[in-house]
Amino acid sequence: MALLRGESGAVVILFTLILVAFLGMLALGVDVGHAYVVRSRLANVADAAALAGAQELPDDPEGALAVARDYALRNGIDPADLTLYIPEDRPNELHVSVRDVVVHSVARVLGFTSSEVVGRSVGASYPLAGVSGARPFGVEVQDFVLNEVYLLKLGPQSEGGPYRGNFHALSLGGTGASRYRDNILNGYDGQLQLGDEIPTEPGNMAGPTASAMKALLSQDPDSTYQNYSRNSPRLLLVPLVESFEASGKEAVSIIGFAMFFLEGWDDATSEIRGRFIRYVMDGEAAWGAAGTDFGLRTVKVIE
Repeated sequence: MALLRGESGAVVILFTLILVAFLGMLALGVDVGHAYVVRSRLANVADAAALAGAQELPDDPEGALAVARDYALRNGIDPADLTLYIPEDRPNELHVSVRDVVVHSVARVLGFTSSEVVGRSVGASYPLAGVSGARPFGVEVQDFVLNEVYLLKLGPQSEGGPYRGNFHALSLGGTGASRYRDNILNGYDGQLQLGDEIPTEPGNMAGPTASAMKALLSQDPDSTYQNYSRNSPRLLLVPLVESFEASGKEAVSIIGFAMFFLEGWDDATSEIRGRFIRYVMDGEAAWGAAGTDFGLRTVKVIE
């Protein structure tokens, strides 16, 4: 009988140990799972806030912080649990950290009442190194002023002028009036990269220019550079070139990209006018590239 009582006691002890281990595993599964869900939500909020705010960088750091803060607060983050900063040596980066305290349920039996969960993200703004959808105009690089009007395509030049038959038109994906007109209307469907050598499209191309301009303006007649939709056909993405002093069909080198809002064109000369704007879009980032920032940028989550 003593032996049986000893064996029964051992079974009770073993069962108790197994029960404790089972409860510990249950606590780990339930509470760790809950913490994972909370952390995933915080990480998503941090990513979205970082991307939203980074669209204002590097031009408006205060605006970037305000946008990120507003986004986080509207998604349930307590201001006391939010940290935002822009490094002095990396003004194109917005760092976001959000925290929450997860109260444990089952793990309380093991003495764990709560734990802190953190979601972090870094959103960064970069100039574009590669784009699709460019219009067939090559604008010479200059000190562009925000909201100022520039000539995207020239009219006839006086004899002896520098362009000798070129009017800032580019041959993208082929030559001829039909291709040129289609590229104005829809943007070039191929990819352009910094450093690409692009042939010019000589001639004033008055007919296809007029046809394309009338079509673009008729699709969105009421927009202005201060009030337009992101899919407005009047947004013209153009390559920037160092010089357009080309004679006949010659190659020019792309050194940047910029966005202009189409203001209009002169039917008599076929000049096209666009207003320089800042714009954020999807595209290939110029990681760390210098001298390529002309107001057209892309934002990425880098951490």
